[in-house]
Amino acid sequence: MTNLKFKKLQLLSVSEKAAESIEFSPEHNVIRGENGTGKSSLIKSLYAAFGADPYKIHPSWKEAKVNILLDFEFGGMAYRVLRVGESFALFDNNNSLLWSVSGVMRGLAPRIAGLFDFHLQLNDRRNNIVTPPPAYYFLPFYVDQDIGWVKTWSSFSNVQMFSNYKRDAAFYHVGIRPNEYYIARGEKLAADVRLEELKLDRRALDRAHARLLGGKKGTGPDLKPGLVKEKIDAVLAKYKSLCDSVFGIQVELTKLHSQKVLIEEQAAIARASLNELEKDFVFVEDLAEEIVTCPTCGTVHENNFANKFAIGSDLELCASVLSEANGLLVANKIEIETEKLRFNELMSQIQMIEADLNVPQGDVTLADVIRNESERVIDNKLQDERNSIDMLIGSEVARIDAASERMKRFDNRKAKVEIRKKYRNHMQMFCEQLNVGDLPQKCYSDVDCTINETGSDLPRAVLAYYYAFLHTMTAFSSTARCPIVIDSPVQQDQDAENAARVIQFIVNNVPPGAQLILGTVQLHGVEYSGHVIEMESEQKLLKEDKFDDVRDQMAPLLSQMFN
Repeated sequence: MTNLKFKKLQLLSVSEKAAESIEFSPEHNVIRGENGTGKSSLIKSLYAAFGADPYKIHPSWKEAKVNILLDFEFGGMAYRVLRVGESFALFDNNNSLLWSVSGVMRGLAPRIAGLFDFHLQLNDRRNNIVTPPPAYYFLPFYVDQDIGWVKTWSSFSNVQMFSNYKRDAAFYHVGIRPNEYYIARGEKLAADVRLEELKLDRRALDRAHARLLGGKKGTGPDLKPGLVKEKIDAVLAKYKSLCDSVFGIQVELTKLHSQKVLIEEQAAIARASLNELEKDFVFVEDLAEEIVTCPTCGTVHENNFANKFAIGSDLELCASVLSEANGLLVANKIEIETEKLRFNELMSQIQMIEADLNVPQGDVTLADVIRNESERVIDNKLQDERNSIDMLIGSEVARIDAASERMKRFDNRKAKVEIRKKYRNHMQMFCEQLNVGDLPQKCYSDVDCTINETGSDLPRAVLAYYYAFLHTMTAFSSTARCPIVIDSPVQQDQDAENAARVIQFIVNNVPPGAQLILGTVQLHGVEYSGHVIEMESEQKLLKEDKFDDVRDQMAPLLSQMFN
Protein backbone atom coordinates (compact mmCIF):
# COMPACT_ATOMS: atom_id res chain seq x y z
CA MET A 1 0.00 0.00 0.00
CA THR A 2 1.39 3.42 -1.01
CA ASN A 3 1.62 6.12 1.65
CA LEU A 4 0.97 9.86 1.39
CA LYS A 5 3.06 11.90 3.84
CA PHE A 6 2.94 15.63 4.54
CA LYS A 7 6.38 17.23 4.90
CA LYS A 8 5.97 21.00 5.10
CA LEU A 9 3.09 23.48 5.05
CA GLN A 10 3.58 27.14 4.14
CA LEU A 11 0.82 29.73 4.37
CA LEU A 12 0.96 33.27 2.95
CA SER A 13 -1.46 36.21 3.10
CA VAL A 14 -0.46 39.05 0.82
CA SER A 15 -3.18 41.33 2.18
CA GLU A 16 -1.98 40.87 5.78
CA LYS A 17 1.73 40.64 4.83
CA ALA A 18 2.08 37.66 7.13
CA ALA A 19 2.97 33.99 6.76
CA GLU A 20 3.67 30.73 8.55
CA SER A 21 5.83 27.67 7.85
CA ILE A 22 5.40 24.31 9.62
CA GLU A 23 7.38 21.10 9.14
CA PHE A 24 6.00 17.66 9.98
CA SER A 25 7.46 14.38 11.09
CA PRO A 26 6.65 11.42 8.80
CA GLU A 27 5.25 9.61 11.84
CA HIS A 28 3.43 11.26 14.76
CA ASN A 29 2.75 14.99 15.10
CA VAL A 30 0.88 16.86 17.83
CA ILE A 31 -0.13 20.47 17.20
CA ARG A 32 -0.65 21.87 20.68
CA GLY A 33 -2.08 25.26 21.50
CA GLU A 34 -4.84 27.11 23.26
CA ASN A 35 -8.06 28.03 21.50
CA GLY A 36 -7.57 31.06 19.29
CA THR A 37 -3.94 30.37 18.37
CA GLY A 38 -4.89 29.31 14.81
CA LYS A 39 -4.43 25.61 15.42
CA SER A 40 -7.59 24.62 13.56
CA SER A 41 -6.94 27.00 10.65
CA LEU A 42 -3.55 25.36 10.19
CA ILE A 43 -5.07 21.87 10.29
CA LYS A 44 -7.89 22.80 7.90
CA SER A 45 -5.30 24.05 5.39
CA LEU A 46 -3.65 20.63 4.96
CA TYR A 47 -6.25 18.86 2.83
CA ALA A 48 -7.53 22.23 1.56
CA ALA A 49 -4.25 22.40 -0.39
CA PHE A 50 -5.71 19.58 -2.52
CA GLY A 51 -9.08 21.33 -2.96
CA ALA A 52 -10.75 19.48 -0.05
CA ASP A 53 -12.20 22.39 1.90
CA PRO A 54 -13.30 21.79 5.49
CA TYR A 55 -16.93 21.88 6.59
CA LYS A 56 -16.49 25.32 8.12
CA ILE A 57 -13.94 28.11 7.60
CA HIS A 58 -13.58 31.09 9.92
CA PRO A 59 -14.62 34.38 8.22
CA SER A 60 -11.32 36.08 9.10
CA TRP A 61 -9.40 33.25 7.42
CA LYS A 62 -11.47 33.72 4.27
CA GLU A 63 -10.76 37.44 4.29
CA ALA A 64 -7.01 36.81 4.59
CA LYS A 65 -7.08 34.98 1.20
CA VAL A 66 -4.27 32.67 2.24
CA ASN A 67 -2.10 30.96 -0.39
CA ILE A 68 -1.22 27.36 0.55
CA LEU A 69 1.99 25.54 -0.39
CA LEU A 70 2.22 21.92 0.78
CA ASP A 71 5.28 19.73 0.32
CA PHE A 72 4.39 16.03 0.35
CA GLU A 73 5.69 12.62 -0.56
CA PHE A 74 3.76 9.95 -2.44
CA GLY A 75 4.95 6.68 -3.93
CA GLY A 76 8.56 7.54 -3.13
CA MET A 77 8.37 10.83 -5.06
CA ALA A 78 8.48 14.35 -3.63
CA TYR A 79 5.92 16.91 -4.82
CA ARG A 80 4.66 20.40 -4.01
CA VAL A 81 1.06 21.52 -4.45
CA LEU A 82 0.23 25.22 -4.52
CA ARG A 83 -3.25 26.64 -4.07
CA VAL A 84 -4.17 30.25 -4.84
CA GLY A 85 -7.92 30.77 -4.50
CA GLU A 86 -9.50 28.21 -6.83
CA SER A 87 -6.32 27.70 -8.88
CA PHE A 88 -4.03 24.74 -8.22
CA ALA A 89 -0.60 23.68 -9.46
CA LEU A 90 1.59 20.62 -8.91
CA PHE A 91 5.39 20.76 -8.98
CA ASP A 92 8.10 18.11 -8.73
CA ASN A 93 10.98 18.24 -6.24
CA ASN A 94 12.92 20.48 -8.66
CA ASN A 95 10.11 23.08 -8.66
CA SER A 96 9.24 22.20 -12.26
CA LEU A 97 5.55 22.65 -13.09
CA LEU A 98 3.74 19.37 -13.78
CA TRP A 99 0.26 20.84 -14.26
CA SER A 100 -1.84 23.87 -13.44
CA VAL A 101 -5.66 23.99 -13.34
CA SER A 102 -8.55 26.17 -12.20
CA GLY A 103 -11.69 24.96 -10.47
CA VAL A 104 -12.11 21.87 -8.33
CA MET A 105 -14.67 19.75 -10.20
CA ARG A 106 -13.59 20.08 -13.83
CA GLY A 107 -9.98 21.10 -13.44
CA LEU A 108 -8.57 19.59 -10.24
CA ALA A 109 -10.65 16.43 -9.64
CA PRO A 110 -9.37 14.47 -12.69
CA ARG A 111 -5.77 15.50 -11.92
CA ILE A 112 -5.95 14.35 -8.29
CA ALA A 113 -7.64 11.12 -9.41
CA GLY A 114 -4.78 10.46 -11.81
CA LEU A 115 -2.09 11.30 -9.25
CA PHE A 116 -3.51 9.06 -6.51
CA ASP A 117 -5.00 6.33 -8.75
CA PHE A 118 -8.48 7.27 -7.51
CA HIS A 119 -11.16 5.74 -9.76
CA LEU A 120 -14.35 6.16 -7.76
CA GLN A 121 -17.13 7.23 -10.15
CA LEU A 122 -20.41 8.72 -8.93
CA ASN A 123 -23.70 9.98 -10.40
CA ASP A 124 -24.29 13.68 -9.86
CA ARG A 125 -27.75 15.22 -9.41
CA ARG A 126 -28.16 15.42 -13.20
CA ASN A 127 -27.33 11.72 -13.56
CA ASN A 128 -23.95 12.50 -15.15
CA ILE A 129 -21.05 10.14 -14.41
CA VAL A 130 -18.24 12.18 -12.85
CA THR A 131 -15.01 11.82 -10.92
CA PRO A 132 -15.85 13.21 -7.46
CA PRO A 133 -13.82 16.07 -5.94
CA PRO A 134 -10.65 15.28 -3.95
CA ALA A 135 -12.57 15.49 -0.64
CA TYR A 136 -14.04 12.04 -1.33
CA TYR A 137 -10.52 10.59 -1.52
CA PHE A 138 -9.58 12.02 1.87
CA LEU A 139 -12.88 11.41 3.70
CA PRO A 140 -11.71 8.58 6.02
CA PHE A 141 -8.59 10.46 7.12
CA TYR A 142 -9.87 13.80 8.42
CA VAL A 143 -11.98 14.63 11.49
CA ASP A 144 -12.97 18.29 11.62
CA GLN A 145 -13.69 19.85 15.00
CA ASP A 146 -16.92 21.54 13.84
CA ILE A 147 -18.92 18.52 12.67
CA GLY A 148 -16.63 15.48 12.46
CA TRP A 149 -17.36 14.43 16.05
CA VAL A 150 -21.12 14.61 15.51
CA LYS A 151 -21.62 13.21 12.02
CA THR A 152 -19.24 10.75 10.35
CA TRP A 153 -18.07 11.25 6.75
CA SER A 154 -19.03 14.95 6.90
CA SER A 155 -15.82 16.83 7.74
CA PHE A 156 -15.47 18.33 4.26
CA SER A 157 -17.84 20.84 2.68
CA ASN A 158 -20.39 20.00 -0.02
CA VAL A 159 -19.97 16.23 0.25
CA GLN A 160 -23.74 15.84 -0.01
CA MET A 161 -23.64 16.85 -3.68
CA PHE A 162 -23.82 13.11 -4.45
CA SER A 163 -26.63 10.96 -3.12
CA ASN A 164 -25.62 7.84 -1.17
CA TYR A 165 -22.00 9.07 -1.13
CA LYS A 166 -21.23 7.51 2.28
CA ARG A 167 -21.84 3.97 1.08
CA ASP A 168 -19.96 4.40 -2.19
CA ALA A 169 -16.97 6.07 -0.53
CA ALA A 170 -16.87 3.62 2.40
CA PHE A 171 -17.08 0.55 0.16
CA TYR A 172 -14.35 1.99 -2.06
CA HIS A 173 -11.90 2.89 0.70
CA VAL A 174 -12.34 -0.20 2.83
CA GLY A 175 -11.77 -2.54 -0.13
CA ILE A 176 -15.24 -4.06 -0.54
CA ARG A 177 -15.36 -2.55 -4.01
CA PRO A 178 -11.89 -1.71 -5.37
CA ASN A 179 -10.82 0.58 -8.20
CA GLU A 180 -11.62 -2.06 -10.82
CA TYR A 181 -15.23 -2.26 -9.64
CA TYR A 182 -15.77 1.48 -9.96
CA ILE A 183 -14.05 1.65 -13.35
CA ALA A 184 -16.52 -0.98 -14.59
CA ARG A 185 -19.38 0.76 -12.77
CA GLY A 186 -18.50 4.06 -14.44
CA GLU A 187 -18.58 2.35 -17.85
CA LYS A 188 -21.92 0.75 -17.04
CA LEU A 189 -23.46 4.01 -15.81
CA ALA A 190 -22.25 5.82 -18.93
CA ALA A 191 -23.72 3.07 -21.11
CA ASP A 192 -27.00 3.20 -19.14
CA VAL A 193 -27.31 6.93 -19.79
CA ARG A 194 -26.47 6.52 -23.47
CA LEU A 195 -28.96 3.64 -23.79
CA GLU A 196 -31.78 5.76 -22.37
CA GLU A 197 -30.92 8.56 -24.80
CA LEU A 198 -31.07 6.11 -27.71
CA LYS A 199 -34.37 4.67 -26.52
CA LEU A 200 -35.76 8.20 -26.28
CA ASP A 201 -34.63 8.88 -29.87
CA ARG A 202 -36.19 5.59 -31.00
CA ARG A 203 -39.55 6.43 -29.39
CA ALA A 204 -39.45 9.92 -30.88
CA LEU A 205 -38.78 8.40 -34.31
CA ASP A 206 -41.70 6.01 -33.97
CA ARG A 207 -44.04 8.81 -32.90
CA ALA A 208 -42.90 11.00 -35.79
CA HIS A 209 -43.53 8.13 -38.20
CA ALA A 210 -47.03 7.59 -36.83
CA ARG A 211 -47.87 11.29 -37.18
CA LEU A 212 -46.37 11.81 -40.62
CA LEU A 213 -47.31 8.62 -42.40
CA GLY A 214 -50.18 7.20 -40.38
CA GLY A 215 -52.78 8.46 -42.84
CA LYS A 216 -51.18 7.62 -46.18
CA LYS A 217 -53.28 5.67 -48.72
CA GLY A 218 -51.55 2.63 -50.14
CA THR A 219 -48.50 2.74 -52.35
CA GLY A 220 -49.92 4.91 -55.14
CA PRO A 221 -48.49 5.09 -58.66
CA ASP A 222 -44.87 4.34 -59.53
CA LEU A 223 -42.67 6.90 -61.19
CA LYS A 224 -42.18 5.70 -64.80
CA PRO A 225 -40.31 7.24 -67.73
CA GLY A 226 -42.58 9.33 -69.95
CA LEU A 227 -45.26 9.73 -67.28
CA VAL A 228 -44.40 13.35 -66.61
CA LYS A 229 -42.59 16.11 -68.42
CA GLU A 230 -39.19 17.60 -67.76
CA LYS A 231 -40.51 20.12 -65.25
CA ILE A 232 -41.52 17.27 -62.96
CA ASP A 233 -37.88 16.61 -62.11
CA ALA A 234 -37.32 20.15 -60.83
CA VAL A 235 -40.63 20.28 -58.95
CA LEU A 236 -40.09 16.81 -57.53
CA ALA A 237 -36.61 17.66 -56.26
CA LYS A 238 -37.80 20.83 -54.56
CA TYR A 239 -40.86 19.17 -53.07
CA LYS A 240 -38.84 16.25 -51.76
CA SER A 241 -36.37 18.65 -50.17
CA LEU A 242 -39.18 20.51 -48.44
CA CYS A 243 -40.73 17.26 -47.22
CA ASP A 244 -37.40 16.12 -45.81
CA SER A 245 -37.01 19.41 -43.97
CA VAL A 246 -40.54 19.20 -42.56
CA PHE A 247 -39.87 15.66 -41.46
CA GLY A 248 -36.69 16.75 -39.67
CA ILE A 249 -38.56 19.53 -37.88
CA GLN A 250 -41.29 17.12 -36.80
CA VAL A 251 -38.70 14.76 -35.34
CA GLU A 252 -36.96 17.64 -33.55
CA LEU A 253 -40.28 18.93 -32.15
CA THR A 254 -41.09 15.45 -30.88
CA LYS A 255 -37.74 15.32 -29.08
CA LEU A 256 -38.23 18.80 -27.63
CA HIS A 257 -41.68 17.91 -26.32
CA SER A 258 -40.25 14.74 -24.76
CA GLN A 259 -37.53 16.82 -23.10
CA LYS A 260 -40.18 19.24 -21.85
CA VAL A 261 -42.07 16.41 -20.14
CA LEU A 262 -38.88 15.18 -18.43
CA ILE A 263 -37.91 18.67 -17.24
CA GLU A 264 -41.43 19.31 -15.92
CA GLU A 265 -41.28 16.02 -14.00
CA GLN A 266 -37.91 16.99 -12.49
CA ALA A 267 -39.25 20.43 -11.56
CA ALA A 268 -42.31 18.88 -9.92
CA ILE A 269 -40.14 16.54 -7.83
CA ALA A 270 -37.85 19.42 -6.80
CA ARG A 271 -40.85 21.62 -5.96
CA ALA A 272 -42.42 18.90 -3.83
CA SER A 273 -39.13 18.24 -2.03
CA LEU A 274 -38.64 21.97 -1.46
CA ASN A 275 -42.10 22.28 0.10
CA GLU A 276 -41.45 19.34 2.42
CA LEU A 277 -38.01 20.64 3.44
CA GLU A 278 -39.42 24.09 4.13
CA LYS A 279 -41.97 22.51 6.46
CA ASP A 280 -39.19 20.52 8.16
CA PHE A 281 -37.03 23.62 8.57
CA VAL A 282 -39.88 25.68 10.05
CA PHE A 283 -40.73 22.74 12.33
CA VAL A 284 -37.19 22.37 13.77
CA GLU A 285 -36.74 26.16 14.00
CA ASP A 286 -39.82 26.53 16.17
CA LEU A 287 -39.20 23.34 18.16
CA ALA A 288 -37.82 23.85 21.65
CA GLU A 289 -36.95 20.19 22.31
CA GLU A 290 -33.33 19.12 21.85
CA ILE A 291 -34.30 15.56 20.89
CA VAL A 292 -36.88 14.65 18.22
CA THR A 293 -38.25 11.13 17.76
CA CYS A 294 -39.51 10.16 14.31
CA PRO A 295 -43.19 9.09 14.65
CA THR A 296 -42.82 6.63 11.73
CA CYS A 297 -39.64 4.67 12.46
CA GLY A 298 -38.83 5.74 16.02
CA THR A 299 -35.35 7.04 15.11
CA VAL A 300 -34.02 9.66 17.52
CA HIS A 301 -32.59 12.86 16.00
CA GLU A 302 -30.82 15.74 17.70
CA ASN A 303 -32.40 19.16 17.14
CA ASN A 304 -29.01 20.84 16.84
CA PHE A 305 -27.27 23.28 14.53
CA ALA A 306 -25.66 20.55 12.43
CA ASN A 307 -29.02 18.98 11.52
CA LYS A 308 -30.64 22.38 10.94
CA PHE A 309 -27.71 23.29 8.70
CA ALA A 310 -28.12 20.02 6.77
CA ILE A 311 -31.81 20.82 6.16
CA GLY A 312 -30.85 24.33 5.07
CA SER A 313 -28.26 22.93 2.67
CA ASP A 314 -30.86 20.57 1.17
CA LEU A 315 -33.26 23.53 0.82
CA GLU A 316 -30.64 25.46 -1.14
CA LEU A 317 -29.93 22.42 -3.33
CA CYS A 318 -33.63 21.87 -4.12
CA ALA A 319 -34.09 25.55 -4.86
CA SER A 320 -31.06 25.43 -7.17
CA VAL A 321 -32.42 22.36 -8.99
CA LEU A 322 -35.85 24.00 -9.36
CA SER A 323 -34.31 27.22 -10.65
CA GLU A 324 -32.24 25.29 -13.16
CA ALA A 325 -35.29 23.32 -14.31
CA ASN A 326 -37.26 26.54 -14.83
CA GLY A 327 -34.39 27.91 -16.89
CA LEU A 328 -34.32 24.77 -19.01
CA LEU A 329 -38.08 25.05 -19.57
CA VAL A 330 -37.68 28.61 -20.83
CA ALA A 331 -34.91 27.53 -23.20
CA ASN A 332 -36.99 24.54 -24.31
CA LYS A 333 -39.97 26.79 -25.05
CA ILE A 334 -37.81 29.09 -27.18
CA GLU A 335 -36.48 26.11 -29.16
CA ILE A 336 -40.01 24.79 -29.74
CA GLU A 337 -41.24 28.19 -30.95
CA THR A 338 -38.22 28.51 -33.25
CA GLU A 339 -38.87 25.11 -34.80
CA LYS A 340 -42.58 25.95 -35.24
CA LEU A 341 -41.67 29.13 -37.11
CA ARG A 342 -39.42 27.13 -39.43
CA PHE A 343 -42.20 24.60 -39.92
CA ASN A 344 -44.72 27.32 -40.89
CA GLU A 345 -42.29 28.90 -43.35
CA LEU A 346 -41.68 25.57 -45.05
CA MET A 347 -45.40 24.78 -45.17
CA SER A 348 -46.03 28.13 -46.88
CA GLN A 349 -43.56 27.17 -49.61
CA ILE A 350 -45.16 23.74 -49.94
CA GLN A 351 -48.62 25.31 -50.36
CA MET A 352 -47.30 27.55 -53.14
CA ILE A 353 -46.01 24.49 -55.01
CA GLU A 354 -49.15 22.41 -54.49
CA ALA A 355 -51.10 24.60 -56.93
CA ASP A 356 -48.97 23.10 -59.70
CA LEU A 357 -49.14 19.59 -58.32
CA ASN A 358 -52.84 19.01 -59.02
CA VAL A 359 -52.52 19.35 -62.81
CA PRO A 360 -53.63 15.96 -64.32
CA GLN A 361 -50.98 13.85 -66.12
CA GLY A 362 -52.93 10.99 -67.63
CA ASP A 363 -54.67 8.92 -64.96
CA VAL A 364 -52.83 10.58 -62.07
CA THR A 365 -51.92 14.05 -60.99
CA LEU A 366 -48.39 15.27 -60.47
CA ALA A 367 -49.26 15.51 -56.76
CA ASP A 368 -50.00 11.78 -56.69
CA VAL A 369 -46.63 11.03 -58.24
CA ILE A 370 -44.66 13.24 -55.88
CA ARG A 371 -46.65 12.14 -52.83
CA ASN A 372 -45.93 8.51 -53.60
CA GLU A 373 -42.23 9.16 -54.15
CA SER A 374 -41.99 11.27 -50.97
CA GLU A 375 -43.66 8.56 -48.90
CA ARG A 376 -41.27 5.98 -50.31
CA VAL A 377 -38.25 8.17 -49.50
CA ILE A 378 -39.51 8.87 -45.98
CA ASP A 379 -40.24 5.18 -45.39
CA ASN A 380 -36.71 4.28 -46.44
CA LYS A 381 -35.18 7.03 -44.36
CA LEU A 382 -37.17 6.06 -41.27
CA GLN A 383 -36.16 2.44 -41.66
CA ASP A 384 -32.50 3.39 -42.09
CA GLU A 385 -32.67 5.50 -38.92
CA ARG A 386 -34.38 2.67 -37.03
CA ASN A 387 -31.71 0.20 -38.12
CA SER A 388 -28.93 2.60 -37.13
CA ILE A 389 -30.40 3.30 -33.69
CA ASP A 390 -31.12 -0.41 -33.10
CA MET A 391 -27.47 -1.21 -33.82
CA LEU A 392 -26.34 1.46 -31.35
CA ILE A 393 -28.80 0.15 -28.74
CA GLY A 394 -27.40 -3.35 -29.19
CA SER A 395 -23.87 -2.01 -28.75
CA GLU A 396 -24.76 -0.22 -25.51
CA VAL A 397 -26.56 -3.30 -24.16
CA ALA A 398 -23.41 -5.33 -24.84
CA ARG A 399 -21.32 -2.72 -22.99
CA ILE A 400 -23.70 -2.84 -20.03
CA ASP A 401 -23.57 -6.64 -19.90
CA ALA A 402 -19.76 -6.69 -20.08
CA ALA A 403 -19.39 -4.01 -17.41
CA SER A 404 -21.93 -5.76 -15.16
CA GLU A 405 -19.93 -8.98 -15.38
CA ARG A 406 -16.74 -7.16 -14.37
CA MET A 407 -18.59 -5.51 -11.46
CA LYS A 408 -19.69 -8.93 -10.23
CA ARG A 409 -16.10 -10.21 -10.36
CA PHE A 410 -14.86 -7.36 -8.18
CA ASP A 411 -17.86 -7.34 -5.80
CA ASN A 412 -16.75 -10.46 -3.93
CA ARG A 413 -19.31 -11.71 -1.38
CA LYS A 414 -16.71 -13.70 0.56
CA ALA A 415 -14.46 -10.64 0.85
CA LYS A 416 -17.42 -8.56 2.07
CA VAL A 417 -18.06 -11.01 4.91
CA GLU A 418 -14.38 -11.00 5.98
CA ILE A 419 -14.10 -7.19 5.78
CA ARG A 420 -17.28 -6.58 7.77
CA LYS A 421 -16.25 -9.15 10.38
CA LYS A 422 -12.85 -7.53 10.91
CA TYR A 423 -14.42 -4.06 11.05
CA ARG A 424 -16.98 -5.13 13.69
CA ASN A 425 -14.29 -6.86 15.77
CA HIS A 426 -12.18 -3.70 15.74
CA MET A 427 -15.22 -1.58 16.54
CA GLN A 428 -16.14 -3.69 19.52
CA MET A 429 -12.54 -3.72 20.81
CA PHE A 430 -12.08 0.03 20.35
CA CYS A 431 -15.38 0.86 22.04
CA GLU A 432 -14.19 -1.08 25.07
CA GLN A 433 -10.84 0.72 25.07
CA LEU A 434 -12.57 4.10 24.86
CA ASN A 435 -15.06 3.29 27.62
CA VAL A 436 -18.06 3.64 25.32
CA GLY A 437 -21.12 2.19 27.05
CA ASP A 438 -23.26 -0.61 25.72
CA LEU A 439 -23.32 0.56 22.12
CA PRO A 440 -25.60 -1.90 20.28
CA GLN A 441 -23.93 -3.69 17.37
CA LYS A 442 -26.78 -2.58 15.09
CA CYS A 443 -25.48 0.99 15.51
CA TYR A 444 -22.25 0.04 13.75
CA SER A 445 -23.38 -2.98 11.72
CA ASP A 446 -21.81 -1.84 8.44
CA VAL A 447 -18.79 0.20 7.38
CA ASP A 448 -20.89 3.19 6.27
CA CYS A 449 -22.93 3.40 9.48
CA THR A 450 -24.17 6.49 11.27
CA ILE A 451 -23.22 6.49 14.96
CA ASN A 452 -26.31 7.14 17.07
CA GLU A 453 -25.06 8.01 20.54
CA THR A 454 -25.62 10.91 22.89
CA GLY A 455 -23.64 13.06 25.29
CA SER A 456 -19.94 12.52 25.95
CA ASP A 457 -20.10 8.94 24.63
CA LEU A 458 -20.79 10.17 21.08
CA PRO A 459 -17.31 11.56 20.18
CA ARG A 460 -15.60 8.49 21.70
CA ALA A 461 -17.89 6.17 19.71
CA VAL A 462 -17.14 8.21 16.56
CA LEU A 463 -13.39 7.93 17.27
CA ALA A 464 -13.75 4.15 17.66
CA TYR A 465 -15.55 4.06 14.29
CA TYR A 466 -12.88 6.07 12.45
CA TYR A 467 -10.06 3.90 13.79
CA ALA A 468 -11.96 0.64 13.19
CA PHE A 469 -12.49 1.73 9.59
CA LEU A 470 -8.84 2.75 9.12
CA HIS A 471 -7.51 -0.52 10.51
CA THR A 472 -9.88 -2.52 8.31
CA MET A 473 -8.89 -0.41 5.33
CA THR A 474 -5.20 -1.07 6.04
CA ALA A 475 -5.85 -4.83 6.08
CA PHE A 476 -7.93 -5.10 2.90
CA SER A 477 -7.70 -2.02 0.67
CA SER A 478 -5.09 -1.17 -1.97
CA THR A 479 -5.78 2.58 -1.81
CA ALA A 480 -3.10 4.85 -0.37
CA ARG A 481 -2.84 5.54 3.34
CA CYS A 482 -3.15 9.27 3.79
CA PRO A 483 -2.19 11.27 6.90
CA ILE A 484 -4.69 10.87 9.73
CA VAL A 485 -5.62 14.46 10.59
CA ILE A 486 -7.64 14.83 13.81
CA ASP A 487 -8.72 18.17 15.23
CA SER A 488 -9.77 18.68 18.87
CA PRO A 489 -10.82 15.13 19.85
CA VAL A 490 -11.72 16.00 23.45
CA GLN A 491 -15.33 17.01 22.88
CA GLN A 492 -18.58 17.16 24.86
CA ASP A 493 -17.08 17.89 28.31
CA GLN A 494 -15.13 14.65 28.71
CA ASP A 495 -14.02 13.99 32.29
CA ALA A 496 -10.28 13.88 33.01
CA GLU A 497 -10.05 10.10 32.76
CA ASN A 498 -11.86 9.87 29.43
CA ALA A 499 -9.97 12.87 28.01
CA ALA A 500 -6.65 11.13 28.72
CA ARG A 501 -8.08 7.87 27.36
CA VAL A 502 -8.99 9.58 24.05
CA ILE A 503 -5.50 11.08 23.55
CA GLN A 504 -3.77 7.84 24.53
CA PHE A 505 -5.98 5.83 22.18
CA ILE A 506 -5.31 8.12 19.20
CA VAL A 507 -1.54 7.96 19.65
CA ASN A 508 -1.29 4.24 20.44
CA ASN A 509 -3.60 2.89 17.74
CA VAL A 510 -2.37 4.60 14.58
CA PRO A 511 -2.31 1.96 11.79
CA PRO A 512 1.23 0.85 10.90
CA GLY A 513 3.03 3.22 8.54
CA ALA A 514 0.41 5.98 8.75
CA GLN A 515 1.24 9.59 9.57
CA LEU A 516 -0.67 11.23 12.43
CA ILE A 517 -1.37 14.95 12.79
CA LEU A 518 -3.32 15.63 15.99
CA GLY A 519 -4.49 19.05 17.07
CA THR A 520 -5.34 19.49 20.75
CA VAL A 521 -5.26 22.08 23.52
CA GLN A 522 -3.36 19.71 25.82
CA LEU A 523 -2.28 16.08 26.13
CA HIS A 524 -4.18 15.57 29.43
CA GLY A 525 -1.20 13.94 31.13
CA VAL A 526 -0.48 11.41 28.39
CA GLU A 527 3.20 10.64 27.85
CA TYR A 528 4.12 11.39 24.25
CA SER A 529 7.59 11.28 22.67
CA GLY A 530 6.73 12.24 19.10
CA HIS A 531 7.06 15.55 17.26
CA VAL A 532 5.28 18.49 18.94
CA ILE A 533 4.35 21.73 17.16
CA GLU A 534 3.72 24.38 19.77
CA MET A 535 1.34 27.16 18.79
CA GLU A 536 2.09 30.57 20.25
CA SER A 537 -0.37 32.13 22.64
CA GLU A 538 -1.07 35.23 20.55
CA GLN A 539 -4.35 35.32 18.67
CA LYS A 540 -2.80 35.00 15.24
CA LEU A 541 -1.46 32.10 13.17
CA LEU A 542 0.35 34.08 10.46
CA LYS A 543 3.47 36.06 11.45
CA GLU A 544 4.78 39.22 9.82
CA ASP A 545 8.43 38.20 10.36
CA LYS A 546 7.96 35.07 8.23
CA PHE A 547 6.35 36.87 5.29
CA ASP A 548 9.50 37.54 3.24
CA ASP A 549 10.86 33.99 3.50
CA VAL A 550 7.59 32.29 2.54
CA ARG A 551 6.91 34.81 -0.24
CA ASP A 552 10.36 34.07 -1.71
CA GLN A 553 9.54 30.35 -1.64
CA MET A 554 6.25 30.84 -3.48
CA ALA A 555 7.30 33.53 -5.99
CA PRO A 556 8.97 31.29 -8.63
CA LEU A 557 6.11 28.78 -8.35
CA LEU A 558 3.48 31.49 -8.82
CA SER A 559 5.34 32.73 -11.88
CA GLN A 560 5.09 29.29 -13.53
CA MET A 561 1.54 28.71 -12.34
CA PHE A 562 0.07 31.76 -14.08
CA ASN A 563 2.28 31.93 -17.18
